[in-house]
Parts: sequence; C-alpha cells; structure tokens
Amino acid sequence: MPREWESSVRVGTIVKITLHNRRVKGWVVKDDVSAPEGVELLPILSVSSLGPPIAILELTRWAAWRWAGTQVAFLRMASPKRVVRSTSTLNESSPEAVVASSGRANDTQSKGVFKEATDLARSHPGQPLLVKVPPSMDLIELVEFAVFESQRTPKNGSVLVLVPSKGWAERLCKRLVKRGFRATREWEQALAGWPVVVGSRAAAWAPIERVAAAVVVDAHDGAYRSERAPTFNAVDVVVRRAELDGAPCWLTSPCPTPELVVRFRQWSPDRSIEGSGWPKLVVVDRRGEDPRTGLISEELVALARDVLERGSRAVFVLNRTGRARLIACGSCGELARCERCGSALIQEVDLYKCRRCETERPPLCSACGSTKMKTLRSGVSKVRDELEALLKVRVDEITRDSRPLRPSDPPRERDSGSKYPRHQEHAVAVVGTEAVLHRTRDAGLVAFLDFDQHLLRPEIGASHEALSLIARAGRLVGARRSVASLSSDSHSHPRDNGVVLVQTRIPEHDVILAAERGDPGPLARSEIELRRELSLPPFCAFASLSGSGAPPYAESLIAAGCRDVEVSDLGAGRWLVRSPRHAELLDTLAAVPRPSERTRVEVDPVRI
Repeated sequence: MPREWESSVRVGTIVKITLHNRRVKGWVVKDDVSAPEGVELLPILSVSSLGPPIAILELTRWAAWRWAGTQVAFLRMASPKRVVRSTSTLNESSPEAVVASSGRANDTQSKGVFKEATDLARSHPGQPLLVKVPPSMDLIELVEFAVFESQRTPKNGSVLVLVPSKGWAERLCKRLVKRGFRATREWEQALAGWPVVVGSRAAAWAPIERVAAAVVVDAHDGAYRSERAPTFNAVDVVVRRAELDGAPCWLTSPCPTPELVVRFRQWSPDRSIEGSGWPKLVVVDRRGEDPRTGLISEELVALARDVLERGSRAVFVLNRTGRARLIACGSCGELARCERCGSALIQEVDLYKCRRCETERPPLCSACGSTKMKTLRSGVSKVRDELEALLKVRVDEITRDSRPLRPSDPPRERDSGSKYPRHQEHAVAVVGTEAVLHRTRDAGLVAFLDFDQHLLRPEIGASHEALSLIARAGRLVGARRSVASLSSDSHSHPRDNGVVLVQTRIPEHDVILAAERGDPGPLARSEIELRRELSLPPFCAFASLSGSGAPPYAESLIAAGCRDVEVSDLGAGRWLVRSPRHAELLDTLAAVPRPSERTRVEVDPVRI
C-alpha cells in the first residue's frame, strides 16, 4: 500500500482491488495481518470512500448469522450512498442541546409522565424497555430524556432514534433542531459524532462508534423489516447495539406484538392516560345489510359529509388496488378468468387483465359473450368514483405506487379521472390502500371500508397488524398532543374532533374491542397464550426457503440430521425450517452450504 494511503486506510475503509482481472470494490476488515504461506498479496489500487467504523463491522458479522445472509449485504447497508473522503469539517462546535432545552425538559420531568420509564431504562443499561404509549401521545419528550440521559454518562456516544418512515424522520429531525438539539439524518455527520442521529430502517446501521442511548418509535411497525433478503429487522439491530454498548434503550408502541411483550420488560402510563389517548371509534355493523349495497354504508356517507362540511379531510382505506378485483357475468354468472392460467381477471380502465401472466382481453364474458358484467369485489379506483358521486367532491386515489402531486403537474394529469376540480393542493377526500395512512398528515375522518380483510388475513400476527392500523389512523384524526396535555386532561377524549370508522361483520372481534376500550393488553395476552399452545413464534423459530435452490438446500438440511431442526415441504417450491430455539436454527443454516442456484432464506417470516 502506498505511504500516502497509510493515514487514510483503516478498518472499514472502502477500497478498490484487482480480483480475477477485474477492478472491484471491497471493505478493509482487518489490518496488520500477515499473508498465508505461498499467497502473494496484491496492492490496493485506490481508496474509494470512508466506510463504517469497527463496531459496525462486528455488527454485520453477527447480522449475517442472525438473518442467514452474507456480511457483504449488510456492509452495503452500512456504507454511505455517495463518496465520503473526510469528516473533519462536519464536527464543528455548536451549542449543546442540553443548554437550549434544559428548562422545558425539567418541566416535563417534574410532571413525572416519563420519569419512571427513564429511571427503569437507566437502572438496567443494555436491557431494552418496552414503553407502551397510546397513539396520540407525542414522544418528543421521551427523545429529549434519552439525550439528557446520554449526557449524564462520562462515555462518549450518540443517541440513535428510529421511526418507521423517511418522512417521519425528516419531520422529527427538524423538530429536534428547532428545540436546540444538534440532530442529523446524514451518514457523514453520524460518522463525525453528532449527538443525535435520526432515521428510518436504514439508520439502524448508522456509523456510530458507540450508542449512548436509543429510541425506537412504533417498534411494532412492519416497516422496520426489510422485504429484500436478508430480511433483517431494524429493531433487533438497535437492540443488539444497545446491549453491546450497555446503553439505555426504549422501544415504544401503542400495540406491542407478542414478540415484543415476551422478550422485553414493559412499562405503561396510568390507564386513564392510555385509554384517553386512543381515537374515538365508530363501528358500523354490516351483518344485516344486503351485500348488493356495496362497500359504502349510509352511516359512512352521513359522517363523511359532516366532516367535509366542517372543512376537515376524509380518508377512506381499502386494501385492494385497481377498479375491480373479482368480476362475474351479469347474464350467466360465470367468473371472469384468464384462459391461459385460470386466475381471476381484474379490470383496468377498459380491459380485463390477469395479474399472474399479464394476459389482456376485452371486457366480455368468455362463456356466453355477454358484455353485461358485474363487480363482485371493488378496488380503490371504482370506490373513488362511487365516493365522488355520493359526496360531490373530488376524491384522490393513493396507493403504494402513487407519486405525490406537485403544483407543476399539468392540469390534465392532475385532474384526470375526476369531473370535480381540485380546490386545494391536498384533496379534501382521499381513498387508497394502507399507504394512504402514511402519506396523509391529518384528517377529521379515517374510514376502513372493509376492515374484515385485515381481521381475517391468514397470517401470524394479523390481529396486531389490524390494531396497529387503527392506532395509525388515530394519529391522523386530531392535532398532536403532548404528554402533559394527556396527563392533565385525562377525563376528556383527546380526539373529539376526529373519528375512526370501521365497517365490519365481526363487531365483537377482540381487535375492535381493544380499540374501543383503548386497552390492547388483553388482546396481546390471549394471542401469547394461543401461540404458546400452538408452538408458534416467539416460542419457536421459523425460516422459510424459496427459489430454484430451495429443494436441494432443504434436502441438505434434512441430511445434516440436526435433532432439533425440522424441515417441511409447504408446496409451490417453498420449505419451512423449524426449531425450538433461534440459536440451533441459525447455526444449522450457517453450517450447511448453500446451492449455486438462487435461494431465498427468510428468517422469522411474516407469511408462511
């Protein structure tokens, strides 16, 4: 290595080397080592960028074992998105947040709302504390406490704060800066040692040499789990970092999952505060209604009109994209199915399309040729048209693939699909999939048009996912309230001006009862007992295998003959690996070589 690079190359630095006659990028994982006998070392060609610190390299080795992936995959996540040469100009002195915010923090501490939770986490450093808080509680005070606690210790370090989305992280970072905190979302500044680092899932790999304290907001949220392999969970990464650094760690959630409840110590505020922090819930029982009336009930229309007349926004949630998800012939009753693969067809504009094989055809019955077709299961596009006709206002559609409308968009594109003009840049009525709950800031009404599709999902944890949607909706139907306002006015409902409405044919479901009472505890306890009896997570460990390499890999796992590991064929090219404990499962996956074919290994799968 040239002498001029000796000062710039350290463990974690990203460099370029020659490998198989190609210039490739790599990470320095060790220094001051000798080459094995008979091996000739090649020089480093160039230094590309600064990389993660030593602590993160050790973390990526653990993560490769924990989620049955490669260390390189995690090193990419922990590295900067652009070239970073130096951080010398990023750590200039600035007023500390403690001086700027100490008066307000001491006032909040005197109210004692978070004091007990703070003391519990501080008395057991490295042991995360699950803080159960209602949806409307503003957690900015807890973040402040975390910063102040980090200042009490003589060791250096940064406070790591995670929230479920990038937009939320941006808003929280701006709020902290306004309160005098030196907070950042940038990789370079985190490496430079800024006191507070805020981010979403990727920030779990922030280049902090030592975590002084950590806060994970909405630890139950599925956004913390990566959908790409390796399917890591950012909450577990932060918990691991806090354990290694002996730092206090708070995991907040209005409706903690059974996994969180079983694994961590728990703290919750007074029941009067918790109960009053949930939204006002209106349940529309649709058991006695004619199914031909569709998804929009009279109660929903009346409430939506009242909300719109008051100048508030109405949000409608239906987790089905497109115009029609299930179509039948109005003459003979035959379902609209694909002639090529047999799947149900969906309606897109003026044609029918198969989602599986992309086959398209005109909108007519293949059995009798009739063009009189009826929709059995509507999507958001059709519901948008129905809502516009009933409410006489423009209704926008938001799905995961939608992009936000901007003032520079052409009028024709912005107003397409609606005969009602846009009265303001943000529509007064919006319908969409679950994505609408993350892309809308406030509302007077959030209505779930078919809540049974969430309650009856055939997945582990479907009940808690449904409850978390109500909790998320509760954040939209009123102004943000601080801890002090909740504690001082616990007898009045905090969401008098906003309503969450659910349409269901199971009004007595435990999820709905928990939301009405503002108490998710009984739901979690019953779910834990059920999982214990059925030996489901968190009382066992699962991993799913898929891809062309799954069958030979499953056979290799069976041949390995580990006593505590079972391998089952789920069909359709998928396999399930099961063990009573994570350690045995992960050690077995690491010990058995992977086949050369593509193999996806998902540890702790959400869907089985």
